[in-house]
Amino acid sequence: MQVSLKARHLTALRPAQIKCNAVAERLVEEGSESVKDKSVSVLLLAGGKGKRMGVSMPKQYLSLLGKPIALYSLFTFSELSEVKEIVVVCEPSYQNLFEDIIEEVNVDIKFALPGKERQDSVFNGLQEVDGSSELVCIHDSARPLVLSTDVRKVLKDGWLNGAAVLGVPVKATIKEANKDSFVTRTFDRKTLWEMQTPQVIKPDLLRAGFELVNREGLEVTDDASIVEYLSHPVYITEGSYTNIKVTTPDDLLVAEILKAYTKMIKEDHWKWGQMNEAGRRQDVDFIKPPNAQLPWSLSCALNTLLATSLLLSSCSLCLLRTGGGQNSTSIQYKPTVVNVGALFTLNSTIGRVAELAIKLAVDDVNENPSVLAGTRLRMIVRDTNCSGFLGTIEALQLMANDVVAIIGPQSSGVAHIVSEAVSELNVPLLSFAATDPTLSSSQYPYFLRTTQSDYFQMNAVADMIDYFGWREVIAIFVDDDYGRGGISVLGDALALKRAKISYKAAIPPNFDQSELSELLVKVNLMESRVYVVHANPDSGLTGQIRFNSDGDLVHPGYDILNIAGTGLRRIGFWSNSSGLTVIAPETLYGQPSNISTYSRFLYDVIWPGETTMKPRGWVFPDNGKMLRIGIPNRASYKEFVSKDTSPDV
Repeated sequence: MQVSLKARHLTALRPAQIKCNAVAERLVEEGSESVKDKSVSVLLLAGGKGKRMGVSMPKQYLSLLGKPIALYSLFTFSELSEVKEIVVVCEPSYQNLFEDIIEEVNVDIKFALPGKERQDSVFNGLQEVDGSSELVCIHDSARPLVLSTDVRKVLKDGWLNGAAVLGVPVKATIKEANKDSFVTRTFDRKTLWEMQTPQVIKPDLLRAGFELVNREGLEVTDDASIVEYLSHPVYITEGSYTNIKVTTPDDLLVAEILKAYTKMIKEDHWKWGQMNEAGRRQDVDFIKPPNAQLPWSLSCALNTLLATSLLLSSCSLCLLRTGGGQNSTSIQYKPTVVNVGALFTLNSTIGRVAELAIKLAVDDVNENPSVLAGTRLRMIVRDTNCSGFLGTIEALQLMANDVVAIIGPQSSGVAHIVSEAVSELNVPLLSFAATDPTLSSSQYPYFLRTTQSDYFQMNAVADMIDYFGWREVIAIFVDDDYGRGGISVLGDALALKRAKISYKAAIPPNFDQSELSELLVKVNLMESRVYVVHANPDSGLTGQIRFNSDGDLVHPGYDILNIAGTGLRRIGFWSNSSGLTVIAPETLYGQPSNISTYSRFLYDVIWPGETTMKPRGWVFPDNGKMLRIGIPNRASYKEFVSKDTSPDV
């Protein structure tokens, strides 16, 4: 995170104060506020290494929903009439990614080499800028979610002031610490801004700044600092908090959530279903377009929230007051605000992503008057810290706030304990990640999940094992309610196919690396070479979402992925109505069920070693005992076997 507080390397120079109020002095005359068409050169910085991402490929070239991160902002800039050219600063080996899309954009694409530091890359890109350009717009390609409206605002402010940057007010408390990590100062966050890109500067001003920086040997980490050393004011244009920089795996997950959600809303892919007059939960429909690819956390969180909203709109919002006798009357009262609780483990990746997704969905519901018609949802979020005890305490506190439903938790173990409490108080619990098949509506009538039960996933696994002709497998699983419940179902499903789990390798929930290594060494000595790993929930939602009378999803379906090398490929699908198939299940829902073994088909699997030959699935065990066969040494068997003590044997 960048904030506009920097240690200066030259005390003789006094940087100008950044102006960020609405009445900042304008440096041009009135009447010339518009940025001309084809007057802006964009410097797209795409030469960083991205070490914090933990991968060998630079972060800006990683895939975000099927497209390299760097291309998102490039397309955003190319669609602006003000932009005349985009100078991509990147290594030559990555230029082809941008050359391949030249025909798809209406601006010129140029290239420049990256430098050792950011300021060197900007300097190199500046040398390629057209001499007639009136503004230089510098942007990090690792910020794929920048909005065109924000770009236009900062372009205008840059034209009016000579230099402008996108930024957002700092929300967190910022403290300064010494080398021993003790706090030395706390800053007033009301005056602090987090800097973003693009940063817009007039070319002559930027060149003058570079002359000073190069002459004095200064190091700067953002482009506005170059201008600040000239004592020239820099205006801050308030941007959007969604304009995040993707630098870590968590950032990539959040970017997927934000991009998929905005695309979903823009294209109007999602439609509300209906409930029957009795408000039966099995009749909730939530339609997702065929083959839509969404991150798992977004899909689950949005489906959960939408099911909650329909539940509220059909039954929970109507509070009836009834008098006695035959002439009793009922008055329908619809409150203006309804509380909905949420239970997550907030320090986990899934918890953080799901919290963000649900907040976005709540905003969407509240902004759509046709959904709840005058009633607003208010989310109350509590942290379970992955503890059943704390989860129960937090659930009770939520119910004390008169919540009409609780979304979560994300853990099957916590869901078991919390379900007991909410069932006693008749509060619906809607989980998007608790997949343990023993969490049934018959035992917990107020529990509903909008993800697939592991009952279906384990049947899909059993079908695959049978398809490849294997008869014994080793199950590796987390030793908790989630893991034990799923493996129990797998054992039953395999028994129906005359197969079995030869060994159950249970991993303690809080295992360390030595325990895991010891367990893997142990299973590697055994005969079976087919491993079923059941460690983390990882199921998505496809097709039509409908709940049956048991609270399970109708038409559960799974993509079957083959992970080969550094990529993955889909080799087929599984659903409870079609079994193993290469046809998307949602296209078969209107046809009669067909799970015959003769109709099963998957595309070829690429196995380890880059071969398509199916492994036999077993070896002679290293920890087994040698088989000794005894044969009687009798005269009547001489023609079949005899004892020979000659030295040639």
